[in-house]
Amino acid sequence: MTHPGVNQYVADFVSLIRPILTKGSCRSVSLVVLSAQQRPLERFVFEVESLSDQSSSHVPLSIDGSNQTRACVQQHIRACLLKMHACGSMLSTNPPECTYSLSAEIHSESFPPDTEKQIDWVPAEYNHTTEGGSWANFVTLKTIQMDLFKVHTFILEAEKKGKGVL
Repeated sequence: MTHPGVNQYVADFVSLIRPILTKGSCRSVSLVVLSAQQRPLERFVFEVESLSDQSSSHVPLSIDGSNQTRACVQQHIRACLLKMHACGSMLSTNPPECTYSLSAEIHSESFPPDTEKQIDWVPAEYNHTTEGGSWANFVTLKTIQMDLFKVHTFILEAEKKGKGVL
C-alpha cells in the first residue's frame, strides 16, 4: 500500500502540470530515483510531442476533437506503466535509502508557463534533467502514437549504482 503522503504529492504534481500538458508547453514528465546523496540513479521519462502542427510549440494536447477516446488513451498509458513495472530485471539494483522527485521539462519559449495557480517554479539541477547526468543505460519502453500527440517512454540508468556510490 502506498503512503498517503506519496499519493497526495503525485496528485498535486499532476494537477499542476495538467495545464502545461494541455497547452502543449511540456516537453517531458519524469520520475527521477535519487540516492541518499541526491545523485540521480534512474530517470523514467514520458516525452510528449504534439503532432497537430509542428510549426507551433503551443498546440493543445487535448483529446477533444480527436478520433481517440479517453478510455483508449488510458489503456495506452496503463500498458506503458505495466511495461515500466516489468523492466526491473533490466536495471541494476538501487542502493538502500533512495528517494525520488517528479519533474516536468517545458519548451524554453514557454517559460514561465501560464497557469491558473501562482506557482514558484524551481529549475532542476542539470544532472537531474534528461540531457544532464551521466546515463549508461537507455531502455526504450513504448511509443504511444495517437492522432494528436505521441508519447515516447524510456528509462535512463546511471553509469554507477549500488552500495558505496555517492
